[in-house]
Order: sequence, then C-alpha cells, then structure tokens
Amino acid sequence: MAQRYYPKSQRHLGQFTSGQEWMHPISFEEYKGPYHYYGKYDIVFTGASKTATSKLLIPYINVATDPQNFLYNRITDISLGEYIAPISKKPVPTSADISTGYMMRYFIKKSNDVSAPVIEIDMKQYRKCIARPGRHINGALFNKISLRWKIRGIRRDLDNVKGVEDTNRRTVYAKNILFNGLADLLRDLTRYTEYDQIAVQNGPGIFIPDFYETNGSEFVFTDGSPYTGFYHIHPTYGALVGKKHSNTFRQDKLLSFSEYAIIQASAK
Repeated sequence: MAQRYYPKSQRHLGQFTSGQEWMHPISFEEYKGPYHYYGKYDIVFTGASKTATSKLLIPYINVATDPQNFLYNRITDISLGEYIAPISKKPVPTSADISTGYMMRYFIKKSNDVSAPVIEIDMKQYRKCIARPGRHINGALFNKISLRWKIRGIRRDLDNVKGVEDTNRRTVYAKNILFNGLADLLRDLTRYTEYDQIAVQNGPGIFIPDFYETNGSEFVFTDGSPYTGFYHIHPTYGALVGKKHSNTFRQDKLLSFSEYAIIQASAK
C-alpha cells in the first residue's frame, strides 16, 4: 500500500484502545490493544510503533447492530449516509501559483485494487480523505498523494537552472514509485505552463502547438481502440489526432489509458 511521508510531529506512537475504536478491515474483528496512527488518523496500525507485523486498522462499527447494511457498505466501498465518492477535478493555477512558479496537484486511488485508475482531485477532497467514519472520502479504502508541479521557468535543464519539463519528469518518476499509475496520468509534463499553449504568432487566439508521435502505447480513441501516429496537445481539448490543430477539419479526441478507464468506470 502506498503511503505518504509523515514528519515526526505527525507520528502518534504508543496509543492504546480498550475496544470500540478500531477493527480489522478483513475479518471485521474488534481490535483491543496498542496502536499508532499518522496525521489526523489518516492511517492507523496495530502495535505501539510500526513493525513488520503491524496491521492496518479501520474505524470500528458494531456489525451486530445491522449486519446486512454493514456488509452492503463494505461491498460498495461507501458507507451509506457517511462516506462519499471522490470526483475527478482538473486544477486551475491561481495567481499565487503563477507568482511562485509552482502549483500543488492532488491524486487518489483505491488501495485494494492495483489496476484501479489514478484520479486527480482538488485540495478540498484531498483533505477530506480520512480513515474514520464521517461525511468524507473513506481513507481506509483510498490512498492519496500530492505533488509540487513546476509551471514557470525555462523548459529544459540548463547548467544549474532547473527546467519545467525536466523538473516535473523527476517529480513524476519519484512519486510513481510510491503511487503506481501516476505516470500514466501525467504524461504531459508541460501541462499548465507557457509551453503547453504556444500562441505567439499571428495575434491572439492562434494556436501553434508542438506535435508528437505515438506507437500505440500512449493513447486510445474514445471507443478504446489504440491510436498510432502523430498527435498534438491542445490547451482546451487535450490530445488530438494530427500534427497541428485545425478549426476546419474534425480531429478525433485521444484519451490516455487512465482517462479511458475512468470514463468506463463512471459509466457503469
């Protein structure tokens, strides 16, 4: 299970429960004894401190009071009347982000399904992903991660100056080790930067993009069939077929494998 880094001040060790606080997520058995947690109960484990035998705990629910409803909630991954489902959100850089040259981006993924797609969310949902009962995202069933995304500066590294594209590549590589599937979602390393929308010739509103070529391992059409050939990244529509944008001819929309998986999952 991917885990975020917690500083020493957010590692709460040597806790103890006499019952009716935590339970095992598989057997639903009530837990009594020492435990420790991170952040604001973001993650809770058995034992006074983390060891190789520590087990994940989830908030206690009295199964005996309503076993049928409890089991149904476990199947759907959402406790009725309590937990809410995450919603995909695309970020918008603020004036403060543009000033500092960086923006924060937030992501979530099911912890019990390695094939589940990574979904980008906003800061509000990220903060409400908590491993305890309440009207928020169930932190016991979803992992979350955040990253710092560079949006200003030179495009590529030069001497001792860090470039936008290379900095974001290093960030994605490091975070993908902890959060598998993130690299599939963040293929456009210049997203939200001046290099993602080149419009300097012939006046405002004229889009002159860079183009790329794929061997079929990056994008699919909206019907799920792989695409091989040239494509370009439009600032509004995303990846489109062809070397450059045209307002006259239709250019099919392309989806990353993660985007396609999200659409298929939401349609069910």
